[in-house]
Amino acid sequence: MNQINLGFRPVGARVLVSLNGEPVATVDWLAAKECAIEIKVCANSSIDGRVSYVLQTDGRPLAMDLEKSVAYEVSAALHHAGAIAEEVAANEKLTKDAALFIRMGAPFGMAQNPAIKSQAWTDAQWDSGLRKFPLRGIPSQERVGVPKIMNHLPKEKIN
Repeated sequence: MNQINLGFRPVGARVLVSLNGEPVATVDWLAAKECAIEIKVCANSSIDGRVSYVLQTDGRPLAMDLEKSVAYEVSAALHHAGAIAEEVAANEKLTKDAALFIRMGAPFGMAQNPAIKSQAWTDAQWDSGLRKFPLRGIPSQERVGVPKIMNHLPKEKIN
C-alpha cells in the first residue's frame, strides 16, 4: 500500500490541498467544512474499518481510501483549515460585530486572528457609525417595576 502525506492549509478564504508537500488544488472554506463533516459521518458508519471518499476540488477530484482512525484525523484537519479560512472570508463582518460588542462593553473575542481583533478595537474607538449606535441595547417589550397598591376599593359604576 502506498503511503502519502495529505495536507490542508488555509490560503486566504480557501483551503489548499497538498499531496506529499505538492499543492494539488484548492477548496472553498464552506465546502471544506462540509466535506469534513461528510468524512466523519462516513467514518462513523464504516463497518469494515475503511472509508472511501472523493473530495471535489477546483483542480481535480481527489479519491481517498482511508482507515477509520486516519479518516477522523483528516476530517479534523480539514475542518480546522476551513474554520481558519472562514475567518478570512468573513473578515469585515467579524470586525464590525466584534467592534460593536467592544463598544457595548463586552470585549470577548469573535475571532482568533490578531489582526481582526486589533481592527475591531480600532473600529470601536474611532468608527463614527458605532459611536452613534445606542449603547442601551435592544429595548424589551416587558414592563418591569413594582405594582401599584391601591388603598381603597374601586367605585362601583351605576347604570
